[in-house]
Amino acid sequence: MKQEHKTQHSLSRSLLSLSPALLVIAMIIYAAVRQDPMYQRPTVPSLAVTEAIEALPDSTPTAKNSEEDPSLRSIELVLSDPFGRISPEFRVPKSLKRRVGFWFDIYTKYSKNHHVIHDSKYPWLVYEVVDTNPILDGPGHFWTRYHKAKKIVTARKQAIRKAIRSLSKRSNYRGLSKDERLVYRLLRSVGGRRKQVFTQASSRVRSQLGQKDFFEEGLHHSGQFMPYMKQIFAEQGLPVELTALPFVESSFNIEAESKVGASGIWQIMPSSAKETLIVKKQIDERNNPIKATEYAAFHLKRNYRLAKGNWALAILGYNHGIGSVRNAMRKLDTDNFVTILNDYKARSFGFASKNFYPCFLAALHAYTYAEQIFPDVKTKSPLDISIAETDQATSLSEFAENALLPVDILLDLNPDMEHHETVLPAGFRLVIPKQTEHLLRSTEHLTQRWNEIQATEI
Repeated sequence: MKQEHKTQHSLSRSLLSLSPALLVIAMIIYAAVRQDPMYQRPTVPSLAVTEAIEALPDSTPTAKNSEEDPSLRSIELVLSDPFGRISPEFRVPKSLKRRVGFWFDIYTKYSKNHHVIHDSKYPWLVYEVVDTNPILDGPGHFWTRYHKAKKIVTARKQAIRKAIRSLSKRSNYRGLSKDERLVYRLLRSVGGRRKQVFTQASSRVRSQLGQKDFFEEGLHHSGQFMPYMKQIFAEQGLPVELTALPFVESSFNIEAESKVGASGIWQIMPSSAKETLIVKKQIDERNNPIKATEYAAFHLKRNYRLAKGNWALAILGYNHGIGSVRNAMRKLDTDNFVTILNDYKARSFGFASKNFYPCFLAALHAYTYAEQIFPDVKTKSPLDISIAETDQATSLSEFAENALLPVDILLDLNPDMEHHETVLPAGFRLVIPKQTEHLLRSTEHLTQRWNEIQATEI
């Protein structure tokens, strides 16, 4: 075992000396040799390593062309960030590779009609992937097909649960059924007495819907705002990688609203938003991607300071609350995310919170290598916009008239406003088309000059 580790270490150092083009090919072959079971999925497999090699051009690609190589769809390769596009602080640590790999599959492989049945404590232990597309695309009334698909997924979860419970009652493991063999082999990697392992695992069977469709939609819409978002974070001295968080929170759905009241692409809660944003009946700045990004930058910067300069815990705090994260740090006397993930016990620290940072890492890598993973997704062009500010209280329709702009365009660019007659307070900032910025300045100048003339005549 030590010799094998030493050989792998030497090989890894050799890989680092290769050019990016050769690195891609070498890492694919390396992954094939290792045959790491962590990436063996029960159904709907990723692009196989052999297919990845066959997809390479006949001639050795240049470094430039290798960035467009379809072999980058290989999960292990992407999570290793082969072209060094991601800051070292957001590289996937070995201790999180399997967990991040699970979420990477959820974002890049499985659609909303794939039900991934897995272990909630060890998400990478996937029992089965139920593809309901054949049923949902079949004949009959939609709701009939929907409920039929739902019943099949429920039945498979129950069957897997039953198989695990059956194993927990056995004195030996001969003559197993098909489902029992499946779960027995999958849970072999979990340490502990077999009966205890099976008893506990039977209560952890969970189903996760794929997110690929939503991620692709998010990629499409993100192009409108991402340059401005990165600029906001850069100006605050923050890593631009943090702008990938909305892929986890909302898939860049401007209209996203959670059951607990979080809203906008950053899913900001109304109670915390009131620190810097307007949240009331006619105006909700959480729904404005630019203003919400400014708030998120402020929030994450503060989290980072309170988390003692640890980005993993600062990001966890965005979901779980930085106060709760600091409480976990005090209780365990640690600032290590993996230690908190494995050892912190609190009712509020559930599945969503535990997996929030791994989800972010998966989404970040999927976004960073989107051109290779989603070659057919076209992102929208960045909006050509500027920011205008009201010098006095006015209605949106009056502002639009003075700025010589159609009010509907302003509503499209400013989803934080409810309707045409929304009352805007003095100093309120609006997103406007950049090409009309000079018209607005001219209008303000003319208005000021007219007021001066009237004052002189009086």
